[in-house]
Amino acid sequence: MQQYGRRWRTALSSDGQKFNLYIRRLKCPRCLCIHHELPDFLIPYKRYLATCIEMAIEKQYDCLSCENSTIYRWHIWFQYLRIKIQISSLNFHKKGWLPRLIFLLLKTEK
Repeated sequence: MQQYGRRWRTALSSDGQKFNLYIRRLKCPRCLCIHHELPDFLIPYKRYLATCIEMAIEKQYDCLSCENSTIYRWHIWFQYLRIKIQISSLNFHKKGWLPRLIFLLLKTEK
């Protein structure tokens, strides 16, 4: 993969604070596709940090500053993930289980 550039990505924390991040864009020399290199605390296509989504799925709503409809959509999205792959092997008591789950899902789709 060759670095092709970078782009801005905005992420929201649990208290509603915005973070602006540079995300590296990488170009595959074989297929000529452009991929984005995301850090562990971001989930693809989600605006909030992974810890916020984890808290919502674990029903820790007291410190989240997002809409109820957003939390509802996260729950539906997570149920879809549970159906798609077996989640029993993950340790949900450890912080950061959601990025590991997404990594497993992307690994099984290839």
